[in-house]
Amino acid sequence: MIDNYRKTNKLIIGDKYNSNFFNINYDKLKNLFTKIPELKSINFGPFYDVPLDNLLTYLPNLEKLTWMPKYSFGNSLKGLTKLETLVYYSVLYDDLFNGLTNLKVLHFENDVPLGDSLKYLIKLEKLYFGPEFNQALGDSLKYLTNLKELYFGRDFNNPLGDSLKYLTKLEKLYFGSEFDQLLEDSLKYLPNLKILNGKPYP
Repeated sequence: MIDNYRKTNKLIIGDKYNSNFFNINYDKLKNLFTKIPELKSINFGPFYDVPLDNLLTYLPNLEKLTWMPKYSFGNSLKGLTKLETLVYYSVLYDDLFNGLTNLKVLHFENDVPLGDSLKYLIKLEKLYFGPEFNQALGDSLKYLTNLKELYFGRDFNNPLGDSLKYLTKLEKLYFGSEFDQLLEDSLKYLPNLKILNGKPYP
């Protein structure tokens, strides 16, 4: 069965409703990954429970990763120099994204404080917060000086203050349905803003 995936570009693992592999152990996963080094996209579903360790080092061409398990992937992403898009549903800590200096797109699907977790994402261009995210930003975005698009989900309704002041390259800014904060003082930091909530700005 594993040989059937030699030419695939996308895998889904650990999702019992939509998965190429649901029950698979470490050795079988290692065997699979060594045979598909050209894999571009992989989705670890919420039921995935095999430690990654160094498994992803066998996928040097990975460009997109979706991580839905409740636990973190630790330092397993180091070395994925081609990874450009990460969809992440799990816990945060400050060194979580260490090594992902080429990441361009991050979908963050959890409602926990950001802290300094974004400090390595110096090339990030697009940041999406999931529908339940509603945390105060503080200065957690200060590292994202190349960010061009910022999307807040449905529940976000925190005052922005000067949290956007480092995003001088930002061109698109979107808020969800619950957001009703004053924006004028925050938008003054965004000289290149062109789209606000889908409409031309200014």
